[in-house]
Amino acid sequence: MIFIRSCFIGSLTLFYSHVALANIGYTQDELKALAKLEQQSSSQPPSQHPLSAIETQQQASHQFIPYARQQARQWQEKLDPNSLQGMVDIPTPTDNPNAAPTGVMVFVSLTMPESSLKALLKQSETWQVPLVIRGVLPDGFLSTANHIQSLLQTNEKTPINSGFAISPEWFQTFNIQEVPTFVVVKPGRCLPKQPCSESDHDIVKGNVSLPDALAHLAKGENPEVVRQVLQRRKQ
Repeated sequence: MIFIRSCFIGSLTLFYSHVALANIGYTQDELKALAKLEQQSSSQPPSQHPLSAIETQQQASHQFIPYARQQARQWQEKLDPNSLQGMVDIPTPTDNPNAAPTGVMVFVSLTMPESSLKALLKQSETWQVPLVIRGVLPDGFLSTANHIQSLLQTNEKTPINSGFAISPEWFQTFNIQEVPTFVVVKPGRCLPKQPCSESDHDIVKGNVSLPDALAHLAKGENPEVVRQVLQRRKQ
């Protein structure tokens, strides 16, 4: 039934095309010739030329891949900084000294109670000790900046002259798992690309003030570093 219906539709389409052509001035002989050409073209199998052309293109692409990889390796070797020495002035990279943890640091989180953070910010201003956070808030950098700005505002005319350093590396270096944590580092220890053992720094954990933490840290193995910080209070 499906075959008969399709044949009927095809005959109807062919009939309609003949009528349409007749309406624009074709003769009956021309219509028969056109119909014959249409039947011949529909009965011929599709040309294999496009398929062969596609296969040829695919073969050429596969052959080009090794050549492209070879050229990439050659250019990579030419652009190697060691190969460019003497031709291009390439500065030797150095570590940023400000990226090294030194002295006394207080590790905190912006999710701590606002009263605790404000108190530590004021103490940080007095003793010039940096407060370190792991990263920005989940809402993004703008939300983090607005939150910090609100923490620095006080009832006085001038805001707190302090802030926060962002360093997930320092959290990892000292294995900070809770906040606040107060850390004092021996001079020349725990630098970038160096191991940092427990004997290289002292730690005080707990919700205490910075003066109390400094008093405990002064009894550790780095009293000289802590005394330097305590002297800032008297200046």
